[in-house]
Amino acid sequence: MSCWDFTEDLQQIIHAMKYRRKPTLGQSLVSIIGAWKLPAWMTSVDVVIPVPLHKTKRRDRGYNQAVSIAKGVATLCSAPIMTDVLVRQKYTASQTTLTRAERQENLAAAFVTTRKSAGQLKGKSVLLVDDVFTTGATLENAAESLQETGAKEVFGFTLASAPI
Repeated sequence: MSCWDFTEDLQQIIHAMKYRRKPTLGQSLVSIIGAWKLPAWMTSVDVVIPVPLHKTKRRDRGYNQAVSIAKGVATLCSAPIMTDVLVRQKYTASQTTLTRAERQENLAAAFVTTRKSAGQLKGKSVLLVDDVFTTGATLENAAESLQETGAKEVFGFTLASAPI
C-alpha cells in the first residue's frame, strides 16, 4: 500500500525527512493517514518492521527515516514495532538512477534476519514499512528474508509510490 503518488511536493518533504534531519515528518505524514479508513489487512498485522538502513548510512544520517514512519504506522495498526529482527548487511549505492533489474542485482542478499527473529516471526503477519515504492525491489528482497525466517505473510507500506 502506498498512500500518495510521488509528486515533486512530496519528494521535497521526503527528502527533508531523509537528508535534512527532519525524521519526525514521517510520523506527521502518517498522522494524516489516521483519518482514513484503513484496509482490514493493515489493522490485523502482528508486527510492523521498518526497512533497515545499512549501519554506515544509519551512522552518517543519524537515524532511519523508515523507523519514524513505522512508529506512526504501528500506532495506527495497534501492533508492536520491531527494529532488531531485520538487518541490511550489504551496503548499496543510491538506487535513484537504477533500473528495476539493476536494483534487484544491487539488493541481492542485502537483507538478513537476526537469530532471535526466527521465534518471533514464525507464523506472523508482518507489515514492512519504507518511505517510497519505486520498483518494489527493496520491499521484495526484505520480504523474502522475513518469509525465509518463518513470517506467514508480509505486506508492504510506503508513504509514496513513484510512477512506473
